Amino acid sequence: METEEAARLRALAADFAARAGGADADVDLADCALRVGRIGEAGLDVAGAAAQLDALAHEAEPRLRGAAPGLRADRLAAFLFDDLGFRGNADDYYDPQNSYLHRVIERRLGLPITLSILLIEVGRRLGLTIEGVGAPQHFLVRVTADAEAEGVPRYLDPFHGGREIDLDALRDDMARRLSAGRPAAQTGSGAAELFLSAVTKRQILARVLQNLKLAGSRRRDFATALGAAEHLVALTPWALDEIRDRGLIAAQLGLSDVALRDLRTYQEQQPRAPDALQVAHVVEQLERDMPGDRPR
Repeated sequence: METEEAARLRALAADFAARAGGADADVDLADCALRVGRIGEAGLDVAGAAAQLDALAHEAEPRLRGAAPGLRADRLAAFLFDDLGFRGNADDYYDPQNSYLHRVIERRLGLPITLSILLIEVGRRLGLTIEGVGAPQHFLVRVTADAEAEGVPRYLDPFHGGREIDLDALRDDMARRLSAGRPAAQTGSGAAELFLSAVTKRQILARVLQNLKLAGSRRRDFATALGAAEHLVALTPWALDEIRDRGLIAAQLGLSDVALRDLRTYQEQQPRAPDALQVAHVVEQLERDMPGDRPR
């Protein structure tokens, strides 16, 4: 039977998905990213947290005056990462708080993606075009400016103080990561360029939730992991892997009905999945543990 907490998380996920739906240009990235924080803090004042982003932009604005368009993002990065001390939490990377934007603002610690959202959203309030880049294993941002020479985008790394990354070195690094263990036909410069393109707001939000799901699971904080899983299923209801993960996490919390529903759906839709035997084992265990008079 679903618990009160599980029902709360499901309701939050439905509200989140409604706000993250529609045209991607209409999605309020900051609002949705802040609402992820309600998974861990039910009474979070989302509007109050958004006001902190406004305040950061207001404080940064004098630093950007007179700067060339191509350098305004650098001025903002210097303000956030040098002056205010925002930094990547390398000491406790899998702390779930790193995925909550309001806690990133409060603690000035975060993940590559949440620090990128910070830079994107403060920059947006200042008229800057900063986009997320879903590079494998390490999220970055891409800066564009109409007046910049030849319109060549520049890449910054918020996790490491907003430092600029040389584009050729970045392409080579992406190609190396993508080629590891893969046939040559699946890698190369074309694949690397794809990962250096801007991602959508929904893709950014999904990656935040993936990180949170992993962080919760690693710490055996399955309530947090379930909240992230609920949001991911609500955001991408067609993603069978997310339905499976929600079922497996629900099983860890003793929510047998929820777990069986999701895992049976996964079995029906993915009968030849690579993990079919493992999922079948969990389903059999759950069925054995169910009371005899319960529907199966």
